Amino acid sequence: MFSRHLRYTLVAEFSGKSPRLMFLNVDYTFVPDWLSLRVGQFKRPFSRPFMTLASELAMIDRPTPAGPGVFGDNADIGVMLHNGTTGRFEYAVGVFNGAGPNVVPDRIHPLVAARVGYNTAGLMPYSESDLEGGAPRFGVAAAGLVDLGKPGDRQSFVSGLVDVMFKARGLSLSSALYAGSRQAGPRWTDQHFSALGHYTQLGYVIAKRFEPVVRYSFVLPGGEGNHQHDVAGGLNVFFRGHAFKWQTVVSARFQSHDGRATPDVRLQSQLGLAF
Repeated sequence: MFSRHLRYTLVAEFSGKSPRLMFLNVDYTFVPDWLSLRVGQFKRPFSRPFMTLASELAMIDRPTPAGPGVFGDNADIGVMLHNGTTGRFEYAVGVFNGAGPNVVPDRIHPLVAARVGYNTAGLMPYSESDLEGGAPRFGVAAAGLVDLGKPGDRQSFVSGLVDVMFKARGLSLSSALYAGSRQAGPRWTDQHFSALGHYTQLGYVIAKRFEPVVRYSFVLPGGEGNHQHDVAGGLNVFFRGHAFKWQTVVSARFQSHDGRATPDVRLQSQLGLAF
């Protein structure tokens, strides 16, 4: 927009009763591949699958630990310094309002997010399937969220993760370990363990056309919460890479409490076109 150093993102959803703004931000690059400033409403730099575009996912949905529910993945209003996601070294650090998308709080409720990673040459770290093929490549990253909250609201939390990605000749493997704590007393420092999360996903692209993919994930809350385990398997058919593909996934979710598990089986199929 006006200059190759000034870029913008606008994503709106028109389904439902009324249109909804999802992302709206501008990026200005001061030093290419080293320093950019992003302002607006965008994803917090935390979980790799949540940051990955929906069109670049190997499954229709994201693993259980990723998303707003447990560890704090979300879109938010804020300002962030970063260097992009295509280089060998990547970093992002931002300050957000902490209330989620489309919310302007009446009081300051700051949330600090940071992510640092390293990728070997040729890796596309935010595209899950290995459609490129080629020699082994890998990436590793660590990220954290610190919600400072409001005095006495007992809603503050801290989340952290370490994730890895490996690709080689059509094979793709991604995995992550999450941990979180939440405020349990009147002071922000009264943090107690809240949950542990994990996912591992494995896929293999055959002739750049077909990809069987499997995934296991869990969320184990602290205290008396329900343990949740997800097992999923699917098949992708690529007509034109991620731009035009057909995905089918069968998943089973088990929620257990006091040794009893309740299964929930789901079949999903989706034809996706991205341009």
